[in-house]
Amino acid sequence: MALLGRIVEWDPTIEVVMLSGEYSSELAVKAIQKGACDYLTKPIIPVALRERLDLLIEAAKKRRHTGRLEGELLDASSSAT
Repeated sequence: MALLGRIVEWDPTIEVVMLSGEYSSELAVKAIQKGACDYLTKPIIPVALRERLDLLIEAAKKRRHTGRLEGELLDASSSAT
């Protein structure tokens, strides 16, 4: 949890998936509240982990693309005035 706090403080846009050998709903809620995007417990099913990571990567690509488009739109509107 301490490392999660440091990661989120350093860069809040980083998607952190917590992986733990201990499951408790309290820990999962605490991790999400502190900035984790998911809380998974061991034993992890590799296919399920891969699917979750693929979704996170795809969402990050969409956010990056949206940011580029917004920047281009701002540049275009600034140069038009």
